[in-house]
Amino acid sequence: MPRHNRGLGEAEDGISDDEEEQEESLTQTPEQRSEQTRWTREILRARDIEVLRARDMEVLRDFVAQVNTKLAKDKRLSLNDSLPKWFCKRPSPLQQTPSQLDERDNRFGKRKRRMFVCDSLGCGNLVKRSSYLKKGGKYSRRDCEFAGGWVDASWAEIPGEFQKKAWELGLIDATWRCSQFCQQPPTGQGSSSMKRAQEWAAWGSQQKQKKQKWRRWQ
Repeated sequence: MPRHNRGLGEAEDGISDDEEEQEESLTQTPEQRSEQTRWTREILRARDIEVLRARDMEVLRDFVAQVNTKLAKDKRLSLNDSLPKWFCKRPSPLQQTPSQLDERDNRFGKRKRRMFVCDSLGCGNLVKRSSYLKKGGKYSRRDCEFAGGWVDASWAEIPGEFQKKAWELGLIDATWRCSQFCQQPPTGQGSSSMKRAQEWAAWGSQQKQKKQKWRRWQ
């Protein structure tokens, strides 16, 4: 008898590939089936992450292009075209970090008018950036975010007028925490002011100890 050609997915003995897979799965131990399922899920998850990251890269490219177009018109330096450090840290899919801001918060406003609400859970300390603001905020400093700092300040190269857009797109981590209650190291000139204050406090403590020792000798 003439030999019939095999159909798609059919083995030489007439058994389809699906049937072979079913027979193989029946001979596997529960541990082997669990391991195979785990590997399948990891492969699918890796593919999903790759797709999401490709979309994130497209968002980043569009954002950088918009920023550089505006900077070119203003004759300012363009953003670095290489993959920025602040983007490498972002999860996929991109999401706002923090997810929302307090209604009193104005961290992306003009520098003198910036108002920060600490993002630490249960804190909510209100801090104004400059003494220019007469109302609001228990703490103020002459310059910079002395009373707190960004958790990740690697995106400082982004011009101020584009920082809020970058946060809305999920490209940066704009989490801010205060120094008074949450021990976030201060940034900018504020850090030097804090260092001087700590040095003065340490000097005062040493002088106090010296006086106490002198009194004991008398």
